[in-house]
Amino acid sequence: PELTNSVWEFDLIFQDDVQKCRIGFFPRFQDPQNCGGIAIDTVASLQASTMQGGSESWPALANDTGFSIEHNREYHFTFLTDETSIKMYVDGKLITQRTQMNNLPASGKYAFRIWGIADAEKGQKYVQVSNMRFAEYKKSQADKTDFEIQSSDWGLSDVEIPLTLAQDDTVTAVKNGVEALAADTDYTLSENKLVISKDYIAKQADTFSLNIEFDGGSQSQVTFTKKVPFEQFEYVMDFTTQQEGVVQKGGSGTIEYTEDGLHIKG
Repeated sequence: PELTNSVWEFDLIFQDDVQKCRIGFFPRFQDPQNCGGIAIDTVASLQASTMQGGSESWPALANDTGFSIEHNREYHFTFLTDETSIKMYVDGKLITQRTQMNNLPASGKYAFRIWGIADAEKGQKYVQVSNMRFAEYKKSQADKTDFEIQSSDWGLSDVEIPLTLAQDDTVTAVKNGVEALAADTDYTLSENKLVISKDYIAKQADTFSLNIEFDGGSQSQVTFTKKVPFEQFEYVMDFTTQQEGVVQKGGSGTIEYTEDGLHIKG
């Protein structure tokens, strides 16, 4: 199908030497002269990639996560395209994104582009792609993403997270890092609410975050903060005696203790 906003995901293995292989991922592909996406230039170099009327653009993208491709290892890629922005996830982690790509085609199908680093290295480049899905990106979200729970109440009550679900969308997974919570045990779905079990919260020693994944491609992160009250002390100083309190260390001023308190003169 040709889509405007899409979720495109697949498993990929670089079977060729990754040092000699570049690859472009285009979730908005009209034809070779009009397309847009994200490319892996070298093992750790990322680029926004667009072609508009045959005019090519390859601005660099940040790689703050330190993501680097390895030979013969399987990765799960997900591309979320929303209006003029594209986000790239690998194994569930956001690696890079490009916003305001105003030269993207308005819609498109998906396409790959694979090529070598230098003319002398032209030839066959091998990647293995499997489990691919290309579908409409549906915008769903958690409407509340921060919960503060006093340590004395930690794990005593279930927590309800209100959700806004796009039409025909649903929650597919709830994860704490890479660990998936058990549906109907650690959490339940009830109409437009995700309910986190008090038993699951009680098992967490401290503040933690959950990532909610929706079938339509959206994700929301929800944080549960364990509030530990500060230990309080009360100390009463008696300024009517000179046994405690302020002591003059120098200077021409005076300190005088009287029945009504402490008098300091400069």
